[in-house]
Amino acid sequence: MEYKIKDLNIHYEICGEGKPVICIHGYTVDHHLMKSCLEPVFQEEKIQYKRIYIDLPGMGQTKAVPWIKNADIMLEVLLEFINYITDGESFLLAAESYGCYLSMGILKKLQHQTDGVFFLCPCIISDYNERNLPSFTVVFSEKITDSGDFENEIKEFNEMAVISTDETWADYRTNILPSIKIADQDFLARYRENGYGFSFENDFESLTYNKPSAIITGRQDDSVGYKDMFKLLDNFPRAGFSILDGAGHNLQIEQPELFREYFRNWLKRTRY
Repeated sequence: MEYKIKDLNIHYEICGEGKPVICIHGYTVDHHLMKSCLEPVFQEEKIQYKRIYIDLPGMGQTKAVPWIKNADIMLEVLLEFINYITDGESFLLAAESYGCYLSMGILKKLQHQTDGVFFLCPCIISDYNERNLPSFTVVFSEKITDSGDFENEIKEFNEMAVISTDETWADYRTNILPSIKIADQDFLARYRENGYGFSFENDFESLTYNKPSAIITGRQDDSVGYKDMFKLLDNFPRAGFSILDGAGHNLQIEQPELFREYFRNWLKRTRY
């Protein structure tokens, strides 16, 4: 499916009917990351949800356009899409990494309409050099036997993998790697250099959100860390905050059982 804003065609996929859940992936990947880790939980739920998986501009099947120069404009695109897809109905928000950063902007603008948020490995500070990060640590690694023709890709995978096994590699190869290969890297490099952060990022410190929230972070995540998000915990009075050992920025594939349990619990709490 596509939604058109000017010359931008936003690709998205809808699964099921019921309460809308807007699912926003992180940087350089696409909606398959979110769909692959969330659908196993949704398929078990007795309550019906309308899952809306979007490809951000320059990623997945949403082609980049020159006028998306910064995060403020990206947010306006998301707000228009959400207004269209929900038609004013309240919704849940599930996001990963940079998708969480954009979601902070959504909360600033549409807090009244958002009934709960789930943050996976949230990026909360746009400037990488300003983040409080743990050092890179490998918790467990074994030789990947199903290497095929992916020698270079496996090397890159192991440069960020906290748990490196045939299983984590297979998940990465299926649900993450293809999206990285088709991303518009030139657009993403320009965007990161010139407009990755909101003009109002400092407002995050004063944003308060009182609805059911879950914040899941990796103890060994050297991309976004966990300490910066923890500083904002009091801004989310109904948040569960978890730091998982044996998890980096690919937490959902390194600790899949725990991830699904936390997501399942969050869905339950949004119904209270």
